[in-house]
Amino acid sequence: PFWCTFRCGRALVRIISLQSTRLIPAAMLIRVILLALTPVFARAGACAGEIAIGGMEALFVKGDGGRASGGNLTLHHNSGFSVVKSCQEEWDPNDFTLFRLLGRTLSFTVDLSGVSCACNVALYLVQAPAKNSMGEFSAGTCNWSPYYCDANGVCGQWCPEVDIMEANNRVFSSTPHKCHHPTSVGHYQSCDRTGCGRNTVKAGALAYGPGRQYAINSQFPFEVLTTFHGSGENAPGFATFTGMTTKLRQGSREIALDFSACGDYFSYLADAMAEGMAMRITYWGGDASAMSWLDQLPCGANSQCTASNSGEATISNIKVTSACLSELDVKGIPGNSFATGFNGNTSGDRLVLEHNSGYSIMETCEDWNPNHFRLFQLLGKTLSFTVDLSQVGCACNIALYLIHGPARDWSGNPSQGACPKSPFYCDANRVCGQWCPEVDVMEANNHVFQTTPHRCDEPSTTGRYSNCDRRGCQQSTRSLGDNAYGPGPQYTIDTRQPFAVQTTFHGRMLSKAPRFTGLTTRLQQAGHELVIHHSSCSKAYLQTMANAMAEGMSMRITYWGDDAKTMSWLDQPPCGGTSCARSNAGRAVISAIRVSNGLVEEPKTGNDDWSEQHASTGMPWWVFAFVWVSAFQTCLLCGLGALTIHLYRQIARPSGDGRPHTYQNSALASFTRHGSLATQLASVAAGPFASGNFASDNFASAATNFGAFASQTSQDAASYAAERTVSALQLSQDAASYAAERTLTALQFLRTGSNLSMVPVWGSTRFGLSNV
Repeated sequence: PFWCTFRCGRALVRIISLQSTRLIPAAMLIRVILLALTPVFARAGACAGEIAIGGMEALFVKGDGGRASGGNLTLHHNSGFSVVKSCQEEWDPNDFTLFRLLGRTLSFTVDLSGVSCACNVALYLVQAPAKNSMGEFSAGTCNWSPYYCDANGVCGQWCPEVDIMEANNRVFSSTPHKCHHPTSVGHYQSCDRTGCGRNTVKAGALAYGPGRQYAINSQFPFEVLTTFHGSGENAPGFATFTGMTTKLRQGSREIALDFSACGDYFSYLADAMAEGMAMRITYWGGDASAMSWLDQLPCGANSQCTASNSGEATISNIKVTSACLSELDVKGIPGNSFATGFNGNTSGDRLVLEHNSGYSIMETCEDWNPNHFRLFQLLGKTLSFTVDLSQVGCACNIALYLIHGPARDWSGNPSQGACPKSPFYCDANRVCGQWCPEVDVMEANNHVFQTTPHRCDEPSTTGRYSNCDRRGCQQSTRSLGDNAYGPGPQYTIDTRQPFAVQTTFHGRMLSKAPRFTGLTTRLQQAGHELVIHHSSCSKAYLQTMANAMAEGMSMRITYWGDDAKTMSWLDQPPCGGTSCARSNAGRAVISAIRVSNGLVEEPKTGNDDWSEQHASTGMPWWVFAFVWVSAFQTCLLCGLGALTIHLYRQIARPSGDGRPHTYQNSALASFTRHGSLATQLASVAAGPFASGNFASDNFASAATNFGAFASQTSQDAASYAAERTVSALQLSQDAASYAAERTLTALQFLRTGSNLSMVPVWGSTRFGLSNV
């Protein structure tokens, strides 16, 4: 029809004018021409059917050139679809499904076996529907996809774009495109056309292609998994988008596209990703020159996307899941823990690390929310884990450490810092531009193991640190002897095999005055043990870290390294000129992380006073003093009680006929003939004790004093003293009365039979009736 010819002609005139002013590249020119020439008699905006997307409500695909059935979307050459909420015929800007994927993984299965060079099957996100300069929804110039926009201004409208997949059976590419900041009403005026792209060509010649020799054989379906690292749960303007990981997986084989070199590029897309992005799925192509940006190499210069090499493509099993691959089982702490980071994987209590990896332990499966870092309060506790460093050689560093994160700005708010792959990070070396206390529980490879606390100056009232001790108070296995630690049977810890690490943080957790008094690390393996005491770290040094330790420290686990010169601080000697690369930088495994209350013995420094030596137990000095005084008084009472009972048995024993004993044949009677009564009485009383240091002379003084005490006390007082003594020995009531009666009889006998009144009395207040 004439109106169709007019419409297409107008669109082509606009496209050619854009190309003439270099506003769009040749590749985009071909893309738009092909899409604009799609037969317009096919009903524009036709609903291709419902499509099942895991993790989302019921959705539909709307567009031309294919069909949807269940979870499968079949695409023909020159097709294009948008994912919408309903199957209505008219395009409604409010009907687009917005995917909020920060902290989540988008995955799908794709079959590109029939899609050859110069063709492009694309699944991507755009911040549609587009808005004009007034902030109103704008249909744009492409009636085949109203309200469309992208980072190339294809339909005359700009917006951020994330190409998750642009691919054929020879190459796979993934590219984020940022834009300049929009106006206050959400209108974009320009974007980065090139983007920060990564493709399988850079992953290696045998990474991807049609054939068994390739890691991903594109002759068969494979899975695509793209994880968007970040969090969209923060307040508007504070969303974080720290990185993107795209993996292609086929059976047990997998390749990954590394976006680490993009730096903070993703942060420019954070707000758009948090607000939500519309999904677009298309299939288009051109000749070799127009598509060289995608597939040359490996495609040739004569390739064309024609009917003969542009077969059907199928996308299926689309689903949205959490970005956390799995939780990490950390024993001894409440709640679940998750490892958030890159270049590794978790399973149960195992964390597998590849070279250049980094993880933080979080409380939720949401990426990088500053309020969800797992905080470890370890004063008075032991942190333990098992580590396998058998493949981690010289100049490499496996580090498990604690930092007082998340970092704070001068206002006290969480500060993202300068490291987009690890937001809110801080340490004692200001690696990401932010300071905070740090305890390196382990920095190690298979030749050395080092542990180092790093103190900082006092923070501001808002929690911002401005300077720290970069060097720290370090100690390593190098100081334990040449045969302490290393790869081989001659070493106490043979690093060819896994070994256990136990680190005890001596101190106490008190809200007003926490104490951090010592640090002990033990390495254990098959009955062998190395102990790092940190005896060189003064208690004053550690005490400056007590408040941070009491508030809680976040755990960071990383695997990095460099050349020998850069890493000499860690492992020279014993290492030489080796670099951390290739076979020297194999994978590492950390497992069985546990927090327990069991303490290993705290080392004694020998230069602290009594109160400091006992302060680490958490008990005040006066409690110790009270216990010792009480113990002394108890022993004194027991001694006096034993003396009283023995006197009673030897002196007040009744005769066989029931009359008072005459003592003529007793030991006491014989003793009275050979000296003073006091000396003789002491000899009798010392009967069972008169061995070793307990001689009669020792008891003479006790007997003399006891007699003088009795001479100055009334009969009732003496009865009370004897009764209290016997009662302290837990005798029955009748036995106590009997003992008291007999004791008084003995005392009366002693007073009438000797001049005890002349002996000086116990007149001091220290030895009174109440003490007895």
